[in-house]
Amino acid sequence: MELIERIRKESRAIHDRLEGASGVDKIMDGSVTDQQVEEILIKNYLAFAKAEQQITQFHTIERPMSHRILEDLDQEQIDANLDDGYQLNNKYEALGARYVLNGSMLGAAVIGKNLRSCPRVSQKDWQFYRKPNADERKAWPELLQQINHEDYSKEQQDQVLNGVMKTFDLFEAVYGQPVKSLERH
Repeated sequence: MELIERIRKESRAIHDRLEGASGVDKIMDGSVTDQQVEEILIKNYLAFAKAEQQITQFHTIERPMSHRILEDLDQEQIDANLDDGYQLNNKYEALGARYVLNGSMLGAAVIGKNLRSCPRVSQKDWQFYRKPNADERKAWPELLQQINHEDYSKEQQDQVLNGVMKTFDLFEAVYGQPVKSLERH
């Protein structure tokens, strides 16, 4: 079994739970409000910022998704100090985390199509919920190829999967927390 297939199989349950916990269901059914979109974006920011901080110890991130989310929130910074114990220990776990974040970016593009038709949401030029550009679209198959076609040992494969699961756990922990909306000044 290819590593990607193993990742998909072993992370399916948490992936499905996250779809329900993220609040995206309200976007998909059109019932979401501006405040709910803000809360969803804040939670995504917290998870992305934490994961990106850990990934950059091992891999380069050209344009962090957390920066795009800040643009959507019209913020320069949000305190992202989470005491969640999330830590990536090596480049293989970081590769697994990149898989989760890049997959989330592609999912955000699909969600963005629905967000643009939500009647209770102020429309804007979304940065997080936008269609990936050509380089970003090219990055996904390249990442999948890197995961599948590298000559990884069983231990290294387990570390990639561990990075995936740690990152999904991070998102689940963040989605489960209440969020205060940002005050606009």
